[in-house]
Amino acid sequence: SVFPLQATPPKMWPLVLALFAAYSSASFCDGSGWSVDFVDEFNGNTLNTSSWSVKLGAGNSYCRSASCTAEDVYLEDGALVLRTRRSSTNSSAFTSGGVDTRSKHAWHHGPEPFRACIAAQLPGSETPSQSQGVWPAHWMMPDSGACDPDQGEMDILEMINGDGLAQSTYHWQSDYPAANCTYPKDHQQVTASRGLPVGWNSTFHEYAVERGPSHVAFAVDGRVILNQSSSGGKLLLWDEPWFLILNSALGGPWPGEPSADTVLPVYHRIDYVRVVRRTQEGR
Repeated sequence: SVFPLQATPPKMWPLVLALFAAYSSASFCDGSGWSVDFVDEFNGNTLNTSSWSVKLGAGNSYCRSASCTAEDVYLEDGALVLRTRRSSTNSSAFTSGGVDTRSKHAWHHGPEPFRACIAAQLPGSETPSQSQGVWPAHWMMPDSGACDPDQGEMDILEMINGDGLAQSTYHWQSDYPAANCTYPKDHQQVTASRGLPVGWNSTFHEYAVERGPSHVAFAVDGRVILNQSSSGGKLLLWDEPWFLILNSALGGPWPGEPSADTVLPVYHRIDYVRVVRRTQEGR
């Protein structure tokens, strides 16, 4: 974790507490009635590979127009860092980083919902032209390996081009399982966004999802911005375990490609990942 108070000199405590309060006091994963299922605060020097796999290679949805490399995924000062940069050998080529918990950790709602909370300092500049193409994301996919998004996709956080909007979306295919791997045919989604305060790229904020048997909800800094139920056929919620993805894409169809004005390198810093589950007492 970025802010381990017991390891901080007392004279620095007021500053640390002020920074910590920016997101921790409103954590969506705190409170009675919820039990901890998983936590990684990214302390130490190396990524815990029993929990996380590092994405490698080009042409994937984690890094888009950049190549995912192991060198762009590292721990520093109590945070996981996903770095996006121009190639050291080719200024028109890019590298970036992404990790996931697929086949290592996946969460199923069971009779009670779970929540996944990620505290992060997002990459990019508050001047949109300098962040053209920058696309950080925290999202969850079914561990079944179904085509995206046949059995759903939970986008906990996405921001494009440094626009300051934290966007959360649930995607699904209305024709599945009658037809599969047909995206974008019959693609459906519900989405919401929240504008982040000035300085979002230099402070940590928490982005979270709650998934239950019949609903999905998203929150920013502990405040729910979308709560959608499957009642009345409004959306399809498949009964599958979900794995977590953290990545920094560059380019792609939504933000567009990086330009000569895009300032790199940029750093996507994740302070913690916490997953909690509601207990019977928390009902």
